[in-house]
Amino acid sequence: MSTRKKSKTTTTGMTRSPSSLEKARAALEGVYDALHSSAARRSGDRRRDDFVFHMTDWLDDLDRIVEFFRDADQFDKRLARDIVGGFLTHVTPHLSTAARLLYGEVLDPFVDDYRESSPREKRGSGRSPGPRSRRKTR
Repeated sequence: MSTRKKSKTTTTGMTRSPSSLEKARAALEGVYDALHSSAARRSGDRRRDDFVFHMTDWLDDLDRIVEFFRDADQFDKRLARDIVGGFLTHVTPHLSTAARLLYGEVLDPFVDDYRESSPREKRGSGRSPGPRSRRKTR
């Protein structure tokens, strides 16, 4: 029995081989290392591994959203909603966390611009809206 890992052909037709993914992970480690001190890297801190995880866990979501943007007409409204909503709810927290791991605190410059009731809140989902902003006001 072969222990060789198979390449994955994504929904967009791109082939993502285990070796290409490993190269991407190594490059992401280099990105993290370039912005952090060698003492922090030697300390056994898991933040670099966490950064790489948060930058790669959502690659399947990326494939689906790229396919959607390439030919949105092929998706009915429900599937389009699932692809876009799935992307936003899975990818956004990963990217936010990766940014914080890489840079420290990252503010959302748009948080106050678009804070209105969501369609779910308008329908009375019973959920309370989250915190508005951590940004300090003058």
